Amino acid sequence: MFERFSDQARRTVVLAQEESRRLGHRVVGAPHLLLGGLSLGDPLPHGDLVRTALIEALGPGQTQPDGGHIPFTPGAKASLERALRTVDGEHREEITRHDLLLALLDQPEVAEPLEAVLDLDALRAAVAAARVTPERSTNGDTEVLRLLREIVRRLDAIEARLDH
Repeated sequence: MFERFSDQARRTVVLAQEESRRLGHRVVGAPHLLLGGLSLGDPLPHGDLVRTALIEALGPGQTQPDGGHIPFTPGAKASLERALRTVDGEHREEITRHDLLLALLDQPEVAEPLEAVLDLDALRAAVAAARVTPERSTNGDTEVLRLLREIVRRLDAIEARLDH
């Protein structure tokens, strides 16, 4: 799945792992992913308030994890899968950081602490407005390239079926 992530979306995941380690947690949850997205610059209004609310909700870690792999929580996995389904539903190839942030805002472990301090619907609207999709691109070639990639993908699938 990560091969479909934009550079910033991949970086968000890496930074989420770093946030989890820094906080002394053994897993990467949806809040860690949102914190990772915030580390790339504030894509959200009131980013400092969001960061503080999430860190307070996460609480202090119990251990200092080593530099190895940190597993994702079910909520984090669900957010990644939801971002993928959204992009697939819009017939886009790439999952952007904003796609990921929108999916994260719907996870209870993120939504509940944020609802206590700000208007979550306004936050979602701000992220959605900042999201760039090929259809909104000023360069019409983006949509044409997307369609060509889809045609090639389908032709490859037909060819694979014929080979069997």
